[in-house]
Amino acid sequence: MNEPIPARHDPAPPAGGTTAPTDSGYAPVLITDSYDPAVAEAASQLGGWRVDVRPARELAAAVAHAPDARAVIVTTDNPNALRDVFEQARRAGVAVVVGCVDETMRRRAAELRADDWYRVPAPPDEIAARVRTATARAAPTGAALSDRIERAEYEQMLYDARTGLPTLPVAIERSRALIKERGEVVVLYLNFVRYSKLEEIYGWEKLDAVLETTAAAVRELLAESTFAASKALVSFTNDADVVLLHVPAPDRKSTSDAEITELSSRLGAHIARKLEAAHGEEVAALCDIYVGVAHVYYNPKVRLERLIYRGIREAAIAAKSVEERERAHKVADLRSSLRERLVYVDYHPIVEATTRRVFGYEALARGVMRSLRSPEVMFEVAAEADLLWELSRLCRARARSRRCRCASSMASCCSSTSTRTTSRTRSSRRRR
Repeated sequence: MNEPIPARHDPAPPAGGTTAPTDSGYAPVLITDSYDPAVAEAASQLGGWRVDVRPARELAAAVAHAPDARAVIVTTDNPNALRDVFEQARRAGVAVVVGCVDETMRRRAAELRADDWYRVPAPPDEIAARVRTATARAAPTGAALSDRIERAEYEQMLYDARTGLPTLPVAIERSRALIKERGEVVVLYLNFVRYSKLEEIYGWEKLDAVLETTAAAVRELLAESTFAASKALVSFTNDADVVLLHVPAPDRKSTSDAEITELSSRLGAHIARKLEAAHGEEVAALCDIYVGVAHVYYNPKVRLERLIYRGIREAAIAAKSVEERERAHKVADLRSSLRERLVYVDYHPIVEATTRRVFGYEALARGVMRSLRSPEVMFEVAAEADLLWELSRLCRARARSRRCRCASSMASCCSSTSTRTTSRTRSSRRRR
């Protein structure tokens, strides 16, 4: 049996405090507070491990901030520093091996449930074996691994990965005390029309990018308004709806309808500007935003969750009514455009990628009015208003007039070219 070793006088650490692996690339890290050369020799026997030597007071922080750490060897006899190392190692899933100089250290390692321990001094092969055993024990298996996976999946269900916004259950729990104290909450439902159409045209990746821009624009505007304390959330993850829960401050009066109307108009305009700046006018034209509002008053006889759910449904219905009013305005714009022939045709060349030869054109009919600038929006409004026949006739007339102008311009161009060629030929004959 090894005799206890008194105080150790360790040599100075190597330059930089680490021992580099023999080959480049990924190398597991063994963090330690021991300057014993046997530890570095043990790391070399583990197959390319890198040793990171730190003072005992910095060991816990090193474990917390080392993404490649696989194990830590701790030899300090400071109980507080030892507990800090164990706490950080358990959070990071790093194996802990304790180098014990006496029986007190061994008992302390057992109390803290170290993954393994060895008596100091020890040969390199024994230290390497202890590290292997400790990493095998610390690796999550069976129930522990299943619990970790379930916890990660649960956290993903609580927050939307694209926007970072919490889901409805999380937001309700965070606002529960404020709602009960104030006795009311204002629910704003942001209805994004044609987001599904955008996904059909550009794909789900584009819609995810649009949702990220939308969430950032909502946060930015709320931070600069009187609704800064509002909780933005989503009903479901990876969906296109956004809900705001606003609880007025205790020293303020109830939110007036004028303030809500102003916020709604500012939200729509601000999000539209951000979408146009980030994704272009074509994408922004497909992203109409309508805001519905519902005022919910706290009733201790009714469960708070049901009150909030009912308020969200009422706000969604209100947003739908706003959408229908706006749609009526667009139908009126379309009728006016048909009457005054305010439709033009954009021709986009279709280019063969290999030869860069233009072998055709794509014709897109657009309205002169900004509300009908997008072809998808204009034809959707025409279909709902039963005006497709009139719009198609106007588009064909515009296309024919455009072709006639192109043909006449081509003829005049060829005529002028022929005239210039004839004059050049005559002048050259005179010089001869």
